[in-house]
Amino acid sequence: MINILNLLDDTPKIVIIIATFIGVLLLGLLDYMIGPEVAFSIFYLLPISMISWYAGKKYGFTLSAFSAAVWLIADLASGHIYTFGLIPIWNSIMRLGMFALISVLLTELRRYLDELHQRDLQLQKEATITQTSQKLSAVLAENLTQQNAEILKWIEVQKKEGREVDPAVERASKIIGSSLHVLTEVSFVTPFTERSSRDVDTHMQLLIDKLDRVQDSFETYYNQEED
Repeated sequence: MINILNLLDDTPKIVIIIATFIGVLLLGLLDYMIGPEVAFSIFYLLPISMISWYAGKKYGFTLSAFSAAVWLIADLASGHIYTFGLIPIWNSIMRLGMFALISVLLTELRRYLDELHQRDLQLQKEATITQTSQKLSAVLAENLTQQNAEILKWIEVQKKEGREVDPAVERASKIIGSSLHVLTEVSFVTPFTERSSRDVDTHMQLLIDKLDRVQDSFETYYNQEED
């Protein structure tokens, strides 16, 4: 069953439109041959449902009107006699209303399911980008942590031995610590505290802005060293 539905999804819309209209004509012919004594209108719902689901509301309405007209012609051609001349017209209008209602319900259901599917894909995309960002930040943070640990260890040794430590070295250590804070904030805190960061573009722009701040800090440090 699933394979059939997948096949219909891949079928060109024009093929479904032609097939359903031909199907309604065949149903009308069969309805005429069987005669008015057997209710046959429910079978028209199959092609109407197919065209509404796979081709859209406009084609669903068109086929609904076409089906009601085919049923009316088959009913009149079969020689069915009514006590009042407008009864077949009324019946045809009622069938048209039923067909159109089914078409609307199916097209709206399809639209709702498509929106859910797109939303699910977007959430998966956002989750993937967030996870990638976190992994990248984890690697950078690990590297920065190791470097900062080496600097802090060197500073501690120098101070214990009574040697003077260049203030620029301590500033460099603080900059690395600030970078670690930024990476942690953007990748592991902000995505779960700020609703706007759940949007992929917003989250990535926030990450870029934070990293630009880190780069500015390093540039400031190097400019101070040159002076």
